[in-house]
Amino acid sequence: SSAASSGDGHRTGGHPEISGGPGTTPPDHAPTQHPRLRLVMDGGPGALRPVRKERRQPSMENMQRLSQGDEARAAGLEGKTDLLWRLMQECLGEDKETIQREIVRHVEYTLACTRLSFEKKHAFQATAHSLRDRMVERANDTEQLFDDMGARRVYYLSLEFLMGRTLCNAVSSLGLEGRYAEALQELGFRLEDLYE
Repeated sequence: SSAASSGDGHRTGGHPEISGGPGTTPPDHAPTQHPRLRLVMDGGPGALRPVRKERRQPSMENMQRLSQGDEARAAGLEGKTDLLWRLMQECLGEDKETIQREIVRHVEYTLACTRLSFEKKHAFQATAHSLRDRMVERANDTEQLFDDMGARRVYYLSLEFLMGRTLCNAVSSLGLEGRYAEALQELGFRLEDLYE
């Protein structure tokens, strides 16, 4: 499925754009351009996806709401938020080398495996962790956008018991199937084999 970016550079998948506030959508659901993002073709004709550079910063209104009536907490939250923003400002890279580094990092530090025992099951788990990192980053930025807008939420829970299918859905939803396939190929694995 193709994904477009909203006015703040967030993926919306097949859903209408959210940019003007609760209950409003731009005319004809046309994607708007964010100054720090650029849209690129990836995944076939007409499939636009944002190349994310920087994370979404919390709005001042949202920070004030979190520290209502507590000036000491407000001052501490502002300094802490500034530091966290600087440390977490950059989005995870989506180039082949960054993906490979993330997979190898998860093999060693998340799975506690050596480079000599890097097998198919480790490739699956490390790939899944690196995809999860990217999904969490986008989910947090989307939550921040909705908090800033005061948008209402509807939650839907769906469980998938086929792990390979879940991995396939995740990499496809992020629009990174080609890059993950290339990154894994150079590491000695085929993405399609990890789906099995």
